[in-house]
Amino acid sequence: MNRTVHVLPADRGWAVTVEDTDGATSHYPSQEEAVAAGREKASKDRVELVIHGPDGQIQQRTRYDSGDGHGHEGDAGDGGGDGGDGGD
Repeated sequence: MNRTVHVLPADRGWAVTVEDTDGATSHYPSQEEAVAAGREKASKDRVELVIHGPDGQIQQRTRYDSGDGHGHEGDAGDGGGDGGDGGD
């Protein structure tokens, strides 16, 4: 189950959502708080964290699938997701 965690702008500040879940959204007053919560969730679940800016565009992608608790960043324009062709 690879459920990517997203940090997105929302009507009430910022939201952390998890793909493929019905209504799994948490709200935070600031992007900083939402990013911290999103990182914790993605690290715990060993999935990717995608941080969106105020305009909704992707700013950063970080994968937490190595099990070491540390994220491995990719750039926002890497096409993301399914490729898995390396590129550290």
